Amino acid sequence: MTQSAQASPSPSSSPRRKPPLTTLGHPRLGKVSPPVTPDMLKAPWFLPRLERMARAMEAHGGIGIAAPQIGWFRRVFLMVEDVPLEEASELEEDVPGHLMWLDEAMEEENPEEEGPEEDPGVEEAGQAGEDMAGGNTGEHLAEEIREEEDPQATTQRLVVWINPEVTEFSPALGWAWEGCLSVPGWRGWIRRPLTVTVKGWGLDGRPYSRALAGWNARVFLHEFDHLDGVLFPQRAMHPSHLVTLMEFARRRRWPHDWPAPGARDNLPGTMYLPPPAPSVAPDATKVFPATSMPDPDWWHSLWPDPQGVMALTGVRPGQHVVDICCGDGWFTVPLARLASPGRVEAVDLLPDMLAATERAAQQAGVNNIRPLACDAMTLAPHLEQPAQLAVMANTFHGIPQPTEFCRAVAQALAPGGRLAILNWHARPQEETTVLGKPRGPKTALRLTPEQTRALVEPAGFRQERVEELPPYHYLSVFQRLG
Repeated sequence: MTQSAQASPSPSSSPRRKPPLTTLGHPRLGKVSPPVTPDMLKAPWFLPRLERMARAMEAHGGIGIAAPQIGWFRRVFLMVEDVPLEEASELEEDVPGHLMWLDEAMEEENPEEEGPEEDPGVEEAGQAGEDMAGGNTGEHLAEEIREEEDPQATTQRLVVWINPEVTEFSPALGWAWEGCLSVPGWRGWIRRPLTVTVKGWGLDGRPYSRALAGWNARVFLHEFDHLDGVLFPQRAMHPSHLVTLMEFARRRRWPHDWPAPGARDNLPGTMYLPPPAPSVAPDATKVFPATSMPDPDWWHSLWPDPQGVMALTGVRPGQHVVDICCGDGWFTVPLARLASPGRVEAVDLLPDMLAATERAAQQAGVNNIRPLACDAMTLAPHLEQPAQLAVMANTFHGIPQPTEFCRAVAQALAPGGRLAILNWHARPQEETTVLGKPRGPKTALRLTPEQTRALVEPAGFRQERVEELPPYHYLSVFQRLG
């Protein structure tokens, strides 16, 4: 939203120099900020620092700003929140971080200088570029008020979040164009959860929890990312989802589905909700037998270090990786960390599993996973480019036609690409106990490393190595020939 369209609370009416900002490339902007301590809330410099944030947000035309953007590296941000008029009076008492009291508090404290007890987490911010003048390229998560919106239906308030946390994400996701004070001149087509449950401190240090939905949830998550050193370009699912402001202004000339369905015609300040994917009817030829997602309690107990396990696949930073039958993302997320800045395709037939993987990625702050609902037997056409590594964990034993499946995977791999298969040893099920109970597939379905090799190599692979993963597993790594 432009400053003229955004009725943001104004912390000060006196003319002041536009506060400088940190922008993309600042050495600390990409790092995790430390929390605010209770004693800082009473420090003489704390409220002036919030006031400076509010002035910077207003001056640059934003609807949210995080402390790192003014060179204050603490877990604090401000956001303008839309509130239905009928709920505004009821919510005031429930939001101790509401800044309607900021001017009064400033008058009471009236500190002319921040004093010697300044927060050591402060660094001088750089001056904003000229294209940020007048709020033209500020943190406009929305640049225009929606024409169809009744301006009397909602009011707005400025809210401070101190040491915020996200406790729950919704599985439902929406897309919207985002911009950022710290990334001048760019817009990004970004996907985020539609609702979140969050908690944090108010100005008085009292903890509180809220449920946020729609645009409020998106603004919260955008600002929250700053505290973890994440800027919106890192949330883009594909490079084509990032455009310059100049190109964004010409978007009416784009093809209707460029850079993604819904993007061209999406109004700033609104979200695009993709139509629900057609339901997949699982059958024995597609969903592998005895490969349902295990109970997380014993599964996570069996694999306490999933990232260490995935490191044994040989994944390297920058690689394009496919996680076949990703399940709930227990291995997908650490695989994505290891492959960053490369991308991991999370492949599964079941929408519930893909949604669980997306939630796990959001909670872990991982943004290089693309969920892909498709049959693994026809994987290659669904990939934009061949992968360097395909991983399949604990499901190979259930494939009805394993050699044909491996041929399909080979078509999705670049020459010399690798297939890593993690699977149960061929031991009786009653011997593979976890948390006191037999676990894993039925004994008759289990494969030895030698049997796995005999099934994979005819599909155009050569076995490179076998890693033992006590107590019950092994990892076989194959390289595609040709």
